Amino acid sequence: MKSKPRTYEELEQHSRKLEAENKELKSTIALVKRKTFGQKEMAGGNEEKYQAIFEHSPLAIMSTDKNGSITTCNNNASKLFGAPKEKLIGFSYKAIKNEKMKAAIAKALSGKESHFEGEYLTVTGNVLTNMNANFSPSFAADGSVSGVIGIFEDITSRVLIEKQTVKLIDELQTALAEVKKLSGLLPICASCKNIRDDKGYWKQIETYISEHSKADFTHCVCPECAKKLYPEYYDEVWGKESK
Repeated sequence: MKSKPRTYEELEQHSRKLEAENKELKSTIALVKRKTFGQKEMAGGNEEKYQAIFEHSPLAIMSTDKNGSITTCNNNASKLFGAPKEKLIGFSYKAIKNEKMKAAIAKALSGKESHFEGEYLTVTGNVLTNMNANFSPSFAADGSVSGVIGIFEDITSRVLIEKQTVKLIDELQTALAEVKKLSGLLPICASCKNIRDDKGYWKQIETYISEHSKADFTHCVCPECAKKLYPEYYDEVWGKESK
């Protein structure tokens, strides 16, 4: 099991890795679309190449008929949706409970490209996933919509990185704010050592520091003050400590 990135540097490295993977995914998407829409390129022995791309793509890929029922899907679709291909084939988009996902597929069936991103609970496998999906219509020779191709990506890692990044930024901003609380010039009384706050009130130095930091105070008496305050006990108690 991979360890979660903890520091800002680790988050940056992981983000760069995801960006590199995303470029590869975009390239694969282009090839898959050519497989689906560019039937002329399927001639001349290219069918096996595109079939290999379809099956081994890091993305989950599905296609439907004109009614929105799944006709084909690859291995990663089976993994992402938590169900075998046999269970996915024939599944109608109308049975989807997530209204945003259903609407995105319906839009593609109407002939327009669409997109879905968010948390999705699969109907076929009852798997909860952060998912990114793109839907493109396919067309018959007469120009009518013959189905939809859906390309799905599990973005759980990306969402986790984004949440951790936001949390880390919040922690850094909080820490910076705490540092700023005790920075700059502090008006302090030359006699009693009280500090004047930004509202003009004078407070004991212990109170001011406690309110503007995480420091707590415990009181004792230094040797110099002890000699002034308790001269009769100084030699007996503090005098021994100074030797």
